Amino acid sequence: QKPESGGRYILSTLLEAALLVGWLLMPYVRIPAWTVYSAGWMLPNVFLLTVFFFGKGALSKLFCHNGFVYAGNLAFFCFLIHQSVIRFVENAFGERLLFSHGAKTSDWVTAGAVLLITLLLSAAARVADRRIRKAFS
Repeated sequence: QKPESGGRYILSTLLEAALLVGWLLMPYVRIPAWTVYSAGWMLPNVFLLTVFFFGKGALSKLFCHNGFVYAGNLAFFCFLIHQSVIRFVENAFGERLLFSHGAKTSDWVTAGAVLLITLLLSAAARVADRRIRKAFS
């Protein structure tokens, strides 16, 4: 494998970091409600995924470590489970909680709880899936 030139590596790392920070700060940006579920949310995700697809920066190298690979393997199960967890939390509190009127500290706590519950359920689902596949193979 050809080593990366220093300038390209630094530029890729800066671009990865800038897009990741921008993505994390998105809930604080006031955009029209109709764009939240369309281009306003989709475009930053596409940019972020495109930059990480090429894997040329330091953050891409960091995300290749075992813990991140394991989390990536949970992604399918998280995708299947997360909406159910979000809806359960919203129904339990009787309103739309997550970032409905700009981000607040309580939204981050709620989002963290939803993430933790989703990850735990996803890990359990992955273990069950592997055992079922092993039993029938």
